[in-house]
Amino acid sequence: MKLYTRLVQRGVPALIRLACVLALIALGLVCWSVLNPRPLPVIFAMSLGHAIGGAAFVCYLLAVVLDAGQRSPTVSAPQASEQATGPLVDSAKHKPSDS
Repeated sequence: MKLYTRLVQRGVPALIRLACVLALIALGLVCWSVLNPRPLPVIFAMSLGHAIGGAAFVCYLLAVVLDAGQRSPTVSAPQASEQATGPLVDSAKHKPSDS
């Protein structure tokens, strides 16, 4: 529980920042293996680069989950979709048929 409280206290922006830094480090390792295709850089890219990239993805996913959990829904789903797109039928122009 201590880790969860530390994550909530630092907030979503800190997790996003950490995810970006980790992703850049992983990208650097992968680029290094492409530019210098010797066995050692390729091994580092395939093991460390992918592990660090996976950690970046987990940080980003955790930030999304924490952010979604902190926000409370203020508008119901049908109202939100109507506000975003507008009404589907213009009631001033639409007249029901007398069939």
